[in-house]
Amino acid sequence: MTAAQQRIVSSVLAVVAIIVVCGLVLDKRIWVKENIHLPLQRRAEVFTEEMKAQGKQVGQPQLAEPVAGIRQVIVLDVDGRPVRFLELDLANEADAKELKRIQAEHTTHVLGADQPAEAEGEIVIVDFENHPLKDEILNAFLGRKQAAPAQADEPAQPSAGKDASTQPSVEKEAASAAEKTPDNAATSEKADGASPAPAPESSPASSDGKTLDKK
Repeated sequence: MTAAQQRIVSSVLAVVAIIVVCGLVLDKRIWVKENIHLPLQRRAEVFTEEMKAQGKQVGQPQLAEPVAGIRQVIVLDVDGRPVRFLELDLANEADAKELKRIQAEHTTHVLGADQPAEAEGEIVIVDFENHPLKDEILNAFLGRKQAAPAQADEPAQPSAGKDASTQPSVEKEAASAAEKTPDNAATSEKADGASPAPAPESSPASSDGKTLDKK
């Protein structure tokens, strides 16, 4: 076999190996999803969408080892640390009693020892207490919205549009006042009592029509 043929065979084998690995991974994911109970699937999907909307990394749900008294357990990797979801069987008297205890005391001992827990319907979440994203995890699981940060009140700014609209009105008023100035001055003179200049006196006339000389 020549060197060229060996390279071709090696390339083909590498491609086949990649296809096989991808098929096994995909098959495992499909198998896991098909075998996860629907309530857990829905809760995990909503939780994952909410966490990813906040920019957090969440892995695919994985089936965990079965636990006595629990219908099913899945594990979600949240930013590199696992969180477990448990599905209770509410038709079972012990599970229904445990759910009431979780709702009242926010703890559970179904995994052997008491630990913090929260419930939403028949689904219980654990392993969140020491997680760096504890608050975000609980808000996403319980459907609580993150509070938006308060914004400081900004001082009111004068409206440029309003000033621009009032400027022509001010200019019109100034022009009108300027036009009325001469009339106002004339009116002011009359009000001050100024009278026209007196007419010259005429000399008294005599009865014969001649003017009498003043002595």
